[in-house]
Amino acid sequence: MSSCDSIREQFSAYLDGDLTGVAMQSVASHLDHCRDCAADFGQWRSLQRALGTLAPARPPADLGL
Repeated sequence: MSSCDSIREQFSAYLDGDLTGVAMQSVASHLDHCRDCAADFGQWRSLQRALGTLAPARPPADLGL
C-alpha cells in the first residue's frame, strides 16, 4: 500500500477530527506536499460541506400506518 493510499484511508477520520494529534499532523503534512491527495481531499471536504447544508429528512405522514 502506498503512502497516498494510507493517507486517503484517513480522510474521513481527518475531517471528523477522529485522529490523534500526530496522525492529524501527518495527514496535513502529506496534503501540503502531495497535489493528488490534496485534490482528492478537496473533493471530500466539498462533499462534507454540501451534506451539511441538507435539511433533516422528514418521515412520511403515513409512516405509522
